[in-house]
Amino acid sequence: MIASAKFLDYLSTLVNWPQKINPELKIALWNFYINQKKFTFMKSQVVDSGKLGDFYYVVVGIPKSE
Repeated sequence: MIASAKFLDYLSTLVNWPQKINPELKIALWNFYINQKKFTFMKSQVVDSGKLGDFYYVVVGIPKSE
């Protein structure tokens, strides 16, 4: 999965979903929402990158306005 897709997945965890919504419905609603939008992260900057054990990481900074 590319970094922007992982970032969008992370954003879905920040949505204040009603308690009674089925988890599959949450996923379907989120996927519908992001498929209706075009996300382009402009003016992004790699803040840090490296390896931690078996994992590689990249920290990307983007302006709040983006």
